Amino acid sequence: MLRNRTWPGLALVFIMLAVMLTACGGGDGGKGAANSPSPAASPSQTPSASPDTAAVRSYTDALGRTVDIPANPQRIVTTQYLPELLAVGVKPIGAVTHLLTSFASVKDQIAGIEDLGAINEMNLEKTLQLQPDLIIATESSDID
Repeated sequence: MLRNRTWPGLALVFIMLAVMLTACGGGDGGKGAANSPSPAASPSQTPSASPDTAAVRSYTDALGRTVDIPANPQRIVTTQYLPELLAVGVKPIGAVTHLLTSFASVKDQIAGIEDLGAINEMNLEKTLQLQPDLIIATESSDID
């Protein structure tokens, strides 16, 4: 029974990693958004820009919900998947306490990541002060 519940979570991880890798493999030779400072992307931005300078990408989850995410997020906050993010070279600016204390394999890589508190009591003010481009969170309807 536990196996059936982990597949959607794993699928989401792989989809998010694929989106991030695709966004990072932009092939513009390091030109463009990486060299010019820009304000945090907001959902009100439209993808009317040329394909070279697209600010957002649409993502549809397994439940059919669509959200626009920055094409190249630089400031990421996460409530899950910290070891996976670090494994693909993405270092979040903030994470919840259990991610920062539970994984011995990434202890040497978490310096500089802000502790946002317990997942069920996450410090939202601190999260907003970090001005994230992207917040990666998990949602589960089977929590007892």
